[in-house]
Amino acid sequence: MKKIKLKTRMQWGWFKAALIGACLGLLIAPAVDSSLGITNIAFDNGQDEEVEKGNTASKENPVRSFFENISFGPKVKVIINGDVVALAKTKEEGEAAFKAARLAYNAEGVRILDVNAGFEEVDKEKDADTVKGMKVLKDEALTEVILASFDSCADKERELAYTMRIDDYTVTVDSMENLVAVLEKAQGQYDNEDQFQVNLVAPESRNVTMYEVGITSNNLDDASQDNGNEQQADQKEGDTGDEDDNRDDESGEEDGRSEDKGSDSKADDKVTAQAENDGVKYIGFSDKIQVMQTYVDKSQIKNEKTAYEEITRQKDEPGIYVVKPGDYLDLIAEKNNMTVEQIKELNPGIESDENLFYDDRLNVMVQTAAVQILVKKQETYEEKYYEDVVYEDDENMFIGETEVIQEGSEGTHIVTDLVTYKNDVESDREQLEENVTVAAVAQIVRRGTKSKPTYMYPVTNWNVTSNFGYRWGRLHAGTDVGVPVGTTVRASRAGQVITAGWVGGYGNCVMIDHGDGVWTVYGHLSEFTTTVGSYVNQGDQIALSGNTGRSTGPHLHFEIRVNGSAVDAIPYLTGTAN
Repeated sequence: MKKIKLKTRMQWGWFKAALIGACLGLLIAPAVDSSLGITNIAFDNGQDEEVEKGNTASKENPVRSFFENISFGPKVKVIINGDVVALAKTKEEGEAAFKAARLAYNAEGVRILDVNAGFEEVDKEKDADTVKGMKVLKDEALTEVILASFDSCADKERELAYTMRIDDYTVTVDSMENLVAVLEKAQGQYDNEDQFQVNLVAPESRNVTMYEVGITSNNLDDASQDNGNEQQADQKEGDTGDEDDNRDDESGEEDGRSEDKGSDSKADDKVTAQAENDGVKYIGFSDKIQVMQTYVDKSQIKNEKTAYEEITRQKDEPGIYVVKPGDYLDLIAEKNNMTVEQIKELNPGIESDENLFYDDRLNVMVQTAAVQILVKKQETYEEKYYEDVVYEDDENMFIGETEVIQEGSEGTHIVTDLVTYKNDVESDREQLEENVTVAAVAQIVRRGTKSKPTYMYPVTNWNVTSNFGYRWGRLHAGTDVGVPVGTTVRASRAGQVITAGWVGGYGNCVMIDHGDGVWTVYGHLSEFTTTVGSYVNQGDQIALSGNTGRSTGPHLHFEIRVNGSAVDAIPYLTGTAN
């Protein structure tokens, strides 16, 4: 028993000695570093610096390294482009070191780095050979190893360039100067007098390398322009005055011609005065153009000539054409540089001009370049104009009936517009000013609002035996309908009975006055069911059919008279009468 206790006591003593030794090692490690001249690497902004002056190389402290690399938990592989380059204690430490390495790599300027980083926990069995001999690194040591791995990831085939984006189209040139030169050349096709300058607007944020293309005016200040225009106007007024002084008034006819010339001159002066600020107001680009600073493969960079040709090359793009008054297929095809057959192919159902209607939308192919130049011009002109027709409702006239009560006349006005052209094609027009020189007079038309009366067939079975019209040299003023004696006859329209008796060749006859100059007549009746002076509604029974008067068989003779004259009843019965 004593031997066993002695052995246990000795083992416990050795363990305590080892533990005390380890603690002492941790305590004296800094002092050992100092006495041996060993220092750690201090990492600042991607550069290695010696903490101690006079040291030219960093040395690893074996004591500190031993204790720092002791890791009892799981380890994380730092994988750069598929290769395990280091071990970290945690994924978070690996990500932090990778971020610090990226910042250090670009400390002296942005450099293209084709790198893909991953962080995975070490599998003791599968990764045994891969991580054999690798130590768990921390902080600066881990960052330094990751930074060293970047040298093999640099993309040496890429160069700094400037990419111009227009909608979904891009082109890249080697310098900002060449990019501006390309745009100025495209814009300069329309800016012959060099009135506007292409420039790049710098981003508000320094962290954004996106520029926008802008346009500035090279024109003189407005005051100078106004003075020049005033001088021109004064000169023109002086010329007009000289002409007035030199007029020849030898005859009345010449006086009349002089007055006409004077009138035209005054009109021209008015147009000239209003047009003093006419001209080009803007020459730029129709679409937003953005410029990005980027690193691209050398093969993607275009020279100035190629870039210009690409952005100005016309390509066929789908578009919409709105049919205007006076348009026809040949004209629409000509406007869009197409053939009539191409128009028909893109628009099934359009076979001829008869299929075209105002404001229709037609599919067309439009030649469009990536860069489209926008030109805004102020234009002044004199033209004729017409006032809209003024309608006055009249409840005593039927719907569809009209009467002109005042003729209209054309007028003239001087108009100033701001017209927008996109690659020479007008795309918008805004009226800025209008001055009437001769006022137009509106046409005034009276139109009816009263509903047209309807007429119903006076008998149920409408079997026409003789139509309205001339026969045997005389007018048959009504329509004969074959019906048996005793068939109910009804009022074709509401009105007042003015006749219910014998009327010569009509035999027994009923006449109804409908109050607007229209009568209906029912002849050859056998019996009356109404009396003179009675007011009947449409469809009321007024008599029974018969065979009285000048008749060759049982039938109803039906007439409609307008202002005393017989008319064909059928259009009234069918609702097609004017």
